[in-house]
Parts: sequence; structure tokens; C-alpha cells
Amino acid sequence: MAIAVCPAIVENYWDGHKELKEKLGVHAAISLPVVKAVGLLRNIVAWLGQQPRFARRLKAVPGLLTEDQVRLAQAGWEAFCQGVLAEYTRIYNGEKGEATAKNDQVKRIEAILKTEKPTKALIRVFYHHADKALAGRGDRSEHRAKLLRDAVYAGVEAVTFYRPETGRRLNWTKDDNGHLYRKEGTWRMKVPPSDLKNEKTLAGSIGDDRKINDLGNRLYDCLEEYLEWARDALLAGRVSDTLFVCGAVEPRYTAKALGSYYRRLSRAAMKDGHRDYHGCAEINVIGVRKAGATETYNKTNSFEEAGKRLRNDARSAQVYVNRVAANQTKNSTELIDTTDAEMKEEDMVVAA
Repeated sequence: MAIAVCPAIVENYWDGHKELKEKLGVHAAISLPVVKAVGLLRNIVAWLGQQPRFARRLKAVPGLLTEDQVRLAQAGWEAFCQGVLAEYTRIYNGEKGEATAKNDQVKRIEAILKTEKPTKALIRVFYHHADKALAGRGDRSEHRAKLLRDAVYAGVEAVTFYRPETGRRLNWTKDDNGHLYRKEGTWRMKVPPSDLKNEKTLAGSIGDDRKINDLGNRLYDCLEEYLEWARDALLAGRVSDTLFVCGAVEPRYTAKALGSYYRRLSRAAMKDGHRDYHGCAEINVIGVRKAGATETYNKTNSFEEAGKRLRNDARSAQVYVNRVAANQTKNSTELIDTTDAEMKEEDMVVAA
């Protein structure tokens, strides 16, 4: 029982790992177990404080609990437990804040979300990988096949903002009967409600059928070459309709692997410190969706419209929108229809 009422144990663990956390950058990995343990201890101590009969069982522990502290605790058991509870609460809040701060996607990309066009950062990530892929025209090595896949995924994500679970399900067939298809010289993505997370919402129930913009006149070049030979090269003889080929052994990405893949792509691109990244180091798929939703909300001042861009509802859009602009006054569904067109026009400027 002495262990349960000794915050010093947790304090020692906390202090002893501060240097390790800073050195390895594993704040969440170390802090989250502490948060869970202290959360449990708080419940135990709160219960013990209501049970005075346990006071007599408290024993001294060398280095943690002295005989004097035991006598004081036994003389005022409820007050003693309240003091322990307050100390655990302090540790809990500190560790929880440290653990979550490192994984707070808004804080990681807040500088991007505060701009008028957050999606410029996503387009810039695509440009980085597209330029690398297109620089090797004529090379049909496996390495370049992967570069083309990198560019295609970064580009599609910058336009669609799909969750990894939806992204992993995307397919393509040569007869244009898959999710990705070509119509009148334009690439489009058609996703049925069953492949969207919120298929029961109004936006999700109608599925998705959107134009894939030719970002900077590069995405179509990357996409068409990828489909022409690079995708088959990565399949290495395997048969699969998956759009983004993970490898020959298991062609289709898992949702977790695809999410990690985009994060790696963003990190590699953002190392160059381009002004469109505003000092940020990486973006994950949650950040991608936040960028798309926030940009649309900034244009329309409408959660409903932001949700539509993510093929979601207004309530869910509130999770993704980072509200920082004070001059959002327009509210028109027409603006959503023009957003993609504006992206194409804007990315031509960004490329300059």
C-alpha cells in the first residue's frame, strides 16, 4: 500500500527519463504509460482516502516513506490521501500534456493551417516527389518506379484528402472500371459509399466522384507513366488491381502502412525548408485533411462545406477545421465547386 501512496516513485521514474526522452524524441512512448499508471493510482488513492481502516497498515519504506510521515498519515488519513491525490494529479497533467503535445497535429502544422491556402504545402510535397520522378524519364528501373509511385500518391492525396483506409482500397483497371478512371482526357476518382468511412452521412452516402487536377502539369505525366509500366514493375508478375502498389509480396498497403508512407513522403520533401511549409517538418494524413477542411472553411465560413470537401458531414468537419481567420464571410456551395479549379490555378503560381 505504501507504493500506492508514494508519488516519489513516479517522480523518480519521470525525472530519470527526461534526458532519455529528449535524446530519443520518444516523449509519447515513455509518457503515455506514466499517464495510464498515474490515472489508475489516482483512483486507488481516492478510494483509500475513504477507508480509514487501512491507515494502520501503512508501513515505512526506506527512501520513500519515513516513520514520521507514516505517523502523520495515520493521524490524518483523509487529508493525507487528498495530498497524495493532488500530487498525482499534478504529475498526470504534466505527463499527459507532454505526451499529447508531441502528437498534436494542429500544433505540428499550425503555421500552415494559419495561412490562406494550407493546401499549398500539400501541393509542394507533391512537386518535390514529382520533380524527382520526372527527372529520370527513360529510366525504367525499380527505383524510378517507386519514385513515380511516391509522386502519384502525394498528388492524389493533395487533391482528395482521403483517409488511409480509403486510400488503400483505391484500384485501377485498364478498362476504366476501377476507382480511378479517365473521361474525356481528364482523370477522375469515383469512390462508392462503402469505401468511405462515413457512408451513412449525407455526403458519404452519395460516394465521391471528383476530378483529379493536373497539379502543375505534372500529376498526369507521373500518373500515366506509373500506370503504363511502373505499377506493373512493382507488382513483379503479381495480379492485383490496387492503385498504390506496396510490393510484390503483398501488393495492397494496410491503412497503417499507407498513413506512415505519406508521413515519410512529407518529411522527405519538407527537409528543403520551402517557404510553403512555414517551418513545419512533416504532415500526416490527419494534417492533410485538416488542411483541406480549414482552407474550405476559410473560403465559405461553413462547416457543412468543409465537410463536403472531405466527403463528410458538418459535425465531423469541426474536428478538422482549424479556425483562425476572422474575415470569413462568404458562404456559398458554388465556392466548393470552384475550389479545385482555384487549386490548379494557384499551383501554377506556386511552381514559379
